[in-house]
Amino acid sequence: MESTLNALQQALFEQLTSKPLDTQANDAKSALKQLKAATSSKKVLIVCDDLWLDEQYAALDCVNHANGSKLLLTSRMRDVVCDALTIDLTILDKEEAAALLMRTACLGEAPANARPPAIDEISRECAYLPLTIVLAGKVIASYGQGWEQDVLPLLKESHSEELRLSGLSGLHDKSSHSSVENHIISVTLRTIRGPQAADVQRLFRLMALFAEDALVPIPAIVFMVESQSDVQVDVAVERRRVQLKIRERVNILLGRSLLLGSLHSGIKVGTIN
Repeated sequence: MESTLNALQQALFEQLTSKPLDTQANDAKSALKQLKAATSSKKVLIVCDDLWLDEQYAALDCVNHANGSKLLLTSRMRDVVCDALTIDLTILDKEEAAALLMRTACLGEAPANARPPAIDEISRECAYLPLTIVLAGKVIASYGQGWEQDVLPLLKESHSEELRLSGLSGLHDKSSHSSVENHIISVTLRTIRGPQAADVQRLFRLMALFAEDALVPIPAIVFMVESQSDVQVDVAVERRRVQLKIRERVNILLGRSLLLGSLHSGIKVGTIN
């Protein structure tokens, strides 16, 4: 925990000042003091995503509220900061879900009376959850012509009616949302076609070895995949070819929003519940 907090404080300080923390700041309190000095005369908005513990908030609470600065936290734990102004985010409404699905499916914008009827059905099948809407949109975009006939039956496979109803009946039930999301992820994986489809699906499962939201450099992913292979590659040219294939698989998963990040900055598995 302490090493993670130090890394976060270091990253924040560099974003604020374009300089590293003083080497003497070897504990969270010393680093926080430097962070407060860096923000004392600045008006900033600091966004901390997916906090779980009060200690994380305390280590990053460096803004000067007197000059209009704000600290925005997102968390799945309601009481991480007891005295914070809290805004609950629930599922999308029907129109929001349809608009998001249209955008991610590259179908543009259209009023309710002009959009394809399947859009509302697919949104409902996704339980109006943002992540599942985005994944379904990428499936639609990959299908092209015929998506109105093909995508909805796919989403209804494997008892998805039961999953959808559980999601709609338990709007704040994390396990219900997870069931719907996991089903849509499974469908999205099955719609990946081509000679690398099985390898792409295997790579996605392997990414579960990394902590959720951890940014993983591409070389680490390549090493992980190579270590799982029974085929030993010795020739340098052949090794580069294999590594290129692995990068192609990562790109496919990025294109479907099943992974987040980029080949340049690193890859992570986003939150699915």
